[in-house]
Amino acid sequence: MKIAVILAAAGTSSRLGMDIKKEFIKMHSLLFPTQIGGTVLSISAEAFFVAINKKSDFSFSRLIITANADFFEDTKKALLESAFVREQLEKQHTELELVEGGKTRQESVFNALKALENDPPDIVLIHDAARPWVAVDLITEVIESVVTFEAAVPALPPVDTQKEVSEDGMIVRHLQRRQMAAVQTPQGFMYAKLLEAHKKASLDGTNYTDDTEIWGKYCGDVKVTTGSAENIKITYQKDIEKIVGE
Repeated sequence: MKIAVILAAAGTSSRLGMDIKKEFIKMHSLLFPTQIGGTVLSISAEAFFVAINKKSDFSFSRLIITANADFFEDTKKALLESAFVREQLEKQHTELELVEGGKTRQESVFNALKALENDPPDIVLIHDAARPWVAVDLITEVIESVVTFEAAVPALPPVDTQKEVSEDGMIVRHLQRRQMAAVQTPQGFMYAKLLEAHKKASLDGTNYTDDTEIWGKYCGDVKVTTGSAENIKITYQKDIEKIVGE
């Protein structure tokens, strides 16, 4: 089965409060500690090459990165900081393409999905490029669940008790924590069905926060797989402390 990976990196990193996009921050490889060179973006990509290569019945056909057009050159440079990524792009015959992001994450992912139409994969994995600590086993479980259930997302149960709150700050519903989940990425889907769902979503006037919401409205259920507390998304400067400590 052909698998394409979309790394979402079109954001501005404004909440980071630094003069650098978070995907470009230097970072040592987690899988290859002796390797010299790496960035948040390249380390995020490494785990996908390993996970997809683990089984002979999967091929990593396309790697799409969404980015602001002004940062295309810097984005490609950040990805190729990893010697392992450079090697695997050639070894696995993975086609690399940068796609301009939209005003929202939804638009960015839709642009990437449309870019895949000329050589459609069977499965697409959509991952936050700013989640460099994603584990190989987590990715593998998502892929296997997509094969069985058509759509899958890793998630963790929330630690705190959850409440639904009104716009004026009042509790309106007491939610059951055992029925809640904090979703992560990569989110995996059968490509053709997700593309059609995105086409419909682009016309219905709703701003969707992630792809499971679009799938849920137009396709059906999403299988929840095992998430990881380590699979955090770099958002604020305090998240950089983990990189410094590695």
